[in-house]
Amino acid sequence: MTRFNVFLMMTVAIGTLICGCGSDSAQSSLEKGISAFDKKNYSAAIECLDLAAKEINDSAPLYYTLGLSHLNLGDMKKALAAFNKTIDIDPAHYESIICLGQIAYHENNDLAISQECFETALKMVTDAHKKAVLYTSMAIVESGLKNDGLARLYLIQALSCDRSYAPAFYNLGSLYKDKFGYKEEALKCFKQYAQLADKDENHYVKAEKNMERLNLNIERLASSRQATVKRDTVTASENLGNGVVYQSQKKYLDAIKFYDAALAADPLAFSAAYGKAMAYQKLNRSREAFAAFKAAIEINHDHQDSYIRAVKLAMQLKRFSDATTLLDRAIARNPSYSSYYDFMTRILYEQSRYAEAKKYGEYYLSLLEPGDKDRAAYEKWVKSLSES
Repeated sequence: MTRFNVFLMMTVAIGTLICGCGSDSAQSSLEKGISAFDKKNYSAAIECLDLAAKEINDSAPLYYTLGLSHLNLGDMKKALAAFNKTIDIDPAHYESIICLGQIAYHENNDLAISQECFETALKMVTDAHKKAVLYTSMAIVESGLKNDGLARLYLIQALSCDRSYAPAFYNLGSLYKDKFGYKEEALKCFKQYAQLADKDENHYVKAEKNMERLNLNIERLASSRQATVKRDTVTASENLGNGVVYQSQKKYLDAIKFYDAALAADPLAFSAAYGKAMAYQKLNRSREAFAAFKAAIEINHDHQDSYIRAVKLAMQLKRFSDATTLLDRAIARNPSYSSYYDFMTRILYEQSRYAEAKKYGEYYLSLLEPGDKDRAAYEKWVKSLSES
């Protein structure tokens, strides 16, 4: 994933900064420091703000601006000291907490501290765009920790906060391309990024190159499939019709024979693959049904019912790794379907991955209607995961 610069460097009004006790000369130094900062003259800003700080020691905005000035000049030690002083004065100063998280990530490679800072700040932020920025930051950290599933979840949450936040689409496209191997899903994300981002943005050219490569790979794969797969749709249709008739008569084994004949004639006959899976499920032959639903999904990556049935069967068979893999693809194809996150929560719980399960459970709760009859019990269970 890409290291987007997500510092929330906000311009602070002078009126906000003139607070705390101090002489007229201290207030004058403060005003001069802010003016220099706004003009990006960071050395002059530091000189003036340091003078002001000798008398004004209870102004969080003063120390925050001092920290940003040091940060822009690359003096991380002094920036850290200023941001920590800001938080001592105002523990709810989330901008400083975010900056501490960014320094921990970019300068110290301390991913755990970085994530802790971002999570703390997220609880304080109410603005949707700022939340999107923070979720994207958290995703980048999780990717660095090799937690690709959580990285994906945070990017989906970022986009649920702000669908116009282009970096979230770029990072999600990169994640799907590089970590999950999902070409079509990655291409869709890069296209959405390109629609939102300015053409002079640093990653725009990279996005264009990724789209070009992905389009080429997808076209080559489709051409190869078309060339190697022989399709007799007429014979397949005849056998499919017979299979449907036998299935309606609850003669499931006979139906399966005709579905197999249909697939032999046309390996891309989705209805035959799906019908075969349903027939095996009616016979309570879970292993065969699971394999058949997986085969159906390979033909049609967007068939929601096949995903749901395959995941439930995988859980029944205690094949949790297979269930996770299926859900990863299902979420990539349709991230708005809330039940996928419930399934993922339960699967991660069965794998004793309680921290991840809690994150997915919390997101599922955010999608549930407040009056949902199962909400209270589910919320109680999700909260208990932190104690597991």
